[in-house]
Amino acid sequence: MTAHNLIKTMTKRGNAIVGVGCFAAALESTVSVDKIIKIGNDLNDKWLDYYYEICIKYKDALCVPKIHSFYEDCTHGYYVCTMEKLFYYTDEHTNAAKDLVRQYISGSITKHEWLDKAVEYPKHFGHLGQFLQVMDNIKERSDLEDECCYEDEDVYSYRHLDLHNANILSRACGQLVITDPWCSHSYLMEDTYTLDDWASKTLGYVA
Repeated sequence: MTAHNLIKTMTKRGNAIVGVGCFAAALESTVSVDKIIKIGNDLNDKWLDYYYEICIKYKDALCVPKIHSFYEDCTHGYYVCTMEKLFYYTDEHTNAAKDLVRQYISGSITKHEWLDKAVEYPKHFGHLGQFLQVMDNIKERSDLEDECCYEDEDVYSYRHLDLHNANILSRACGQLVITDPWCSHSYLMEDTYTLDDWASKTLGYVA
């Protein structure tokens, strides 16, 4: 079984595709409207690092997605994760709060500057101490662009920040949730999606 075949089988059974990225697709759950199923086709996907190093460690933090189940198939190179369903809001206040997340993790503003501004968005940040702790851990584990040497090392070992708006989602109450902060390639950092052959095939399963 491969990720492609699994997605094809599930869509035929009624699990509609609700999102596609470069390494994974999100499908509706037929069991609960409050869950989605994330299927990844590449075990080099940096979301796996986020899962093992952040999501498990900070499973009770408000800004980390709630994971209900996880399965990794090392033989066939894919993973399946059932997690809480989150929302993509684009209102002015949500976008401003997301900007603060990016600014802090990238080092553009200090902790004190972030706190001064974050208190203006209580609905989005909830527990400020938790949010800072998670952001600090992401920041510490991220690679700066000038530290990377693509000719000498495996590019998949790098963790570039990839905090575009679709990787910081929201719960229905407005609470921001960091869903996927890293990617291996710096060119994926733009606030756009690059749909590769994987994504094109996956979208084709909708038809």
